Amino acid sequence: MNQSLLVWGCILIFGFPILTIIIGQVGESLRRREHPLAPFLQQLQRFVLPPLSILAIVRKILGVQEGGISLQILETLLGIAIIYTSLSLLKALLTPGQKEYFWQIAVPNLLFQVVRASVVLGIVAYIIANIWNIDLSQAAAALGVGSLVIALALQDTLSNLVSGFLLLADSPFKKGDWIKIGDIQGQVLDMNWRAVRLLTWEEDLLVIPNGSLGKQNILNYNQPTATSGYYFTISFSRNDSPNLVKQVVEEIYEQITGTVGPVYVVLKSFNDFSISYIVWFSAEGYWPKFRVARELRTRLYYAAKRKGLTIPYPMEYQYVMDFTELDERKSKPEYQQQLVEYFLSLPYFLSVSSQVITKLVQNTTLEYYGTGEKIIQEGEFVKGFYIIQNGNAKLTLKDT
Repeated sequence: MNQSLLVWGCILIFGFPILTIIIGQVGESLRRREHPLAPFLQQLQRFVLPPLSILAIVRKILGVQEGGISLQILETLLGIAIIYTSLSLLKALLTPGQKEYFWQIAVPNLLFQVVRASVVLGIVAYIIANIWNIDLSQAAAALGVGSLVIALALQDTLSNLVSGFLLLADSPFKKGDWIKIGDIQGQVLDMNWRAVRLLTWEEDLLVIPNGSLGKQNILNYNQPTATSGYYFTISFSRNDSPNLVKQVVEEIYEQITGTVGPVYVVLKSFNDFSISYIVWFSAEGYWPKFRVARELRTRLYYAAKRKGLTIPYPMEYQYVMDFTELDERKSKPEYQQQLVEYFLSLPYFLSVSSQVITKLVQNTTLEYYGTGEKIIQEGEFVKGFYIIQNGNAKLTLKDT
């Protein structure tokens, strides 16, 4: 008996203080680094070790027997402290969001809440059954009758809960995915026991109950791979060669970042006044594909003007187009005269006569480029030189 008291005395005098100091120092070090385990260690030091040491003194040193009300209260307080500390540990180990450390486990928010509730209920059941000696079987029978009444009153809520578990088991989407439910598209922000929250295109928050979600078809744009495909239709004149159209689209596509794989240009149909093509490509995600499509359409406009491709107009506007072309032919000498005046205003043409400038303008080609397009590729043979009339250009060289 004396030997047992000596051992417990050494543990209480030396063991608990040393353990408290070690946990405190490690917890403070982790807190400065914003480590997720820091709150757990701090709560372990502040809330669990003090009642645990008092309980050891009361039972092992003072010899207080079990069954006393004071001992039951002390053990209950220790159980509450363990619940609070365990929740901090679960919060560090299980993360509903992105993992920051390799030892963390990424779980859906619904499963995270279920695990938390299970831990709390398990410890509470232990306290009631083993510390306060209450028979839970009788309480379970009473709860069985009450739960039937509650289930009838909360049918919709329970339906959402069950649907949430089924969605969790099936995992049709995760946080951050872009999905389509019916006619609604949005990005998954959160999923809990009651509903799924989506951020729509209009940056509005949409809450869909799990019960309604389980009855809908779900289209996930981020699965089975992160890449996302997109296609759109373009039309050019029947006089424009399909091979030339394909070549122009491919050249533009190669200059755009964020794409995955090649672009496919498929001839769709021969119309009365045009040929329609389907342009299909893949991008590095659901959102980037719209940026790629926007840049591809924009640059295609300027490339069409450079390559002489004709964007067709409806048949009823044929006469308007003819008059416009006649006006452009009449105004062409005028425009050439403007180019002559522009060239004469440039410093490097001051020593050149106007007659030479006029001949030079007759062989000049006016080309249009969009923002970000390449004008000349390094190593490419160019028959002539470029003059920037409007805008700016950036010169870059590859490292050798």
